[in-house]
Amino acid sequence: MKKAAIILLFLVINLSFSQSTSVTATRICDFSLVYPNSTGIGSNLEPGNSYGCLGAVPNPRWFYFKTTSSGNLTFDITQGSVAPYVNLDIDFVCYGPFDILPTTTGSLTSPFIIGCTTSESSENLTILNAPAQKYYLIVTTNFTNVAGFVKITALNDTQNYITCTDLGTNNVKNTIKFYPNPVENTLTIDSNDLLEQIKIFNVLGQEMMNINAENSNNIDVTFLPKGTYFLKSISKTGVITARFEKL
Repeated sequence: MKKAAIILLFLVINLSFSQSTSVTATRICDFSLVYPNSTGIGSNLEPGNSYGCLGAVPNPRWFYFKTTSSGNLTFDITQGSVAPYVNLDIDFVCYGPFDILPTTTGSLTSPFIIGCTTSESSENLTILNAPAQKYYLIVTTNFTNVAGFVKITALNDTQNYITCTDLGTNNVKNTIKFYPNPVENTLTIDSNDLLEQIKIFNVLGQEMMNINAENSNNIDVTFLPKGTYFLKSISKTGVITARFEKL
């Protein structure tokens, strides 16, 4: 497994891979991120899709990104319950390139698989000569079913070829802000969206707070021990997660 990092922000959308089920895919805009992994889901193999070298996909977690220009892409993919997020095994399959994100069962077939690994020591994804303005999907696994975080690191100059500029008014940097950070007593949330719920997790992935955001945008975090936490804001347009420090 591999290295560590810090969490910033990410955007979530629903991608329907079949007529009866949908998969939540997280758009990757910055690769110095960690994302809560999936637990308690079991193995979810969509009919008609190919999963390459994976015989099962327990607790799948879906990600996607879009290229802004052509180039060689290299990623390091790890998973862990504590920083530096490398103590849990992780496998993945990567699909692409797509002109648009796939929305029907069977669209993720073998010809679109460009990376797949079940290595226990290192999970590395390399995409050579990736074309510009194309979408790629990554699904990761969590065989241990232990709560933690997935870390995807862009190596070399990969970050230069990834874009989120087409998010328009949904750009996460314009959607929500919170302060102060670090915080000692009260965390204030400002959002252009009508937030429905706010959850706060510790670095182990344990839920520490679950708040009805419609009632207040001021959160009392006085009781939280000092350390790093992840705030997950939920609205009708998506989910945004960000890191903050408790003093």
